[in-house]
This record gives sequence, C-alpha cells and structure tokens, in this order.
Amino acid sequence: MPRDAENPRRVRDIARWAWAGSTELGEPLRLHDRLDPRGLRPSGSNFYRWGTSDSSVDDDSTRRFAEIVVIMRTSVNAADLRLLIAEAEAILADHAVILPLFARPVAGAVWGDEVGGYILNISRAGSTWNIENWYRTDR
Repeated sequence: MPRDAENPRRVRDIARWAWAGSTELGEPLRLHDRLDPRGLRPSGSNFYRWGTSDSSVDDDSTRRFAEIVVIMRTSVNAADLRLLIAEAEAILADHAVILPLFARPVAGAVWGDEVGGYILNISRAGSTWNIENWYRTDR
C-alpha cells in the first residue's frame, strides 16, 4: 500500500471505481453508500474496509463521511444533497488515494410502450448487444 509522504509510517487505503449512466443525484448517492465505513462489506473484500477498525484510515474524516451518508439517505432537498456530495467527495480526495482510470457515461432510451426487451448495457458492446431479443409491443 502507498505510504503517506509526510508520515512514511502511515499506510493509505486505495479506492478505485467506475461509473456509468445518469448524471442525476442517485449515482453519487449509491457510490457513497458503497463506501460508507459503517456499512456492511462483502466477506473477503478489503475494498470496503475504509474507515473500519482494521483499516489504516479510521479518524474524524471517516466518521464524518459516515454521518454524511446517513444524512444523504434521508434528505430530499437537491441543493442540500449537492453540498453533502461535495463534502463527501472532498473527504475522499483528501483521505483516499484515488486513481481516475476512466469515465464512460452511457445513456440509452427507448419508447417502452413500443419496444420491449431492451436492456441497457454499459460495456463497449453498446445498446444493441441484445437486439435479437427486442420486440414490438403492438404485435
């Protein structure tokens, strides 16, 4: 694990992720929910140990991040959510090594009352990956 330049004995955690889809508030909320230090983590995956007792980063920042996630789950005000998202992103930027590998926003749209069987695919295959399963709903 990378060492902190100012304190060589302090080991940092690393986080990496990709996103696909909408620019609406739901996407960052789901991402922050996955990174919630108080949340459940899958067994065998230390990606979710950020801010937990066996992590190298467990301090006021991780506790504040967890508080932000709780507030975001109950807030319905878009302006408040944007402020909370910005604060959470700042905490991640300051306390986790972030490797921006790629961004691939993907969007797909069909008329649900006319076309059935459409499933959005975020891979390079694109929207037509399952075109053989599409069907007209009027037939």
